[in-house]
Amino acid sequence: MPAQTGGGQGRRRVRDPGPGDGESLAAHVELVPGAKVTADDVRGHVQRSLARYKVPKVVVFEERLPREDTGKLFKRRLKEKYRPAEGNA
Repeated sequence: MPAQTGGGQGRRRVRDPGPGDGESLAAHVELVPGAKVTADDVRGHVQRSLARYKVPKVVVFEERLPREDTGKLFKRRLKEKYRPAEGNA
């Protein structure tokens, strides 16, 4: 989902630690400098093309999304960043 909300580079949904099954749906968005995009803007954009259950409840704005050497999103690093430490869950 490269975001087209007027100034962001978004990526596909990443499951972040959350209550219940341990994960919740989140969108991680890297904004271009000077962009004025809100979480509601992101959710509004994706809900036009996704089923309701796929729309992220959480939108996290990242200064920079982690990337592999190939330029692909490093999803595991995003998950690790928000996963509670072992024994603290």
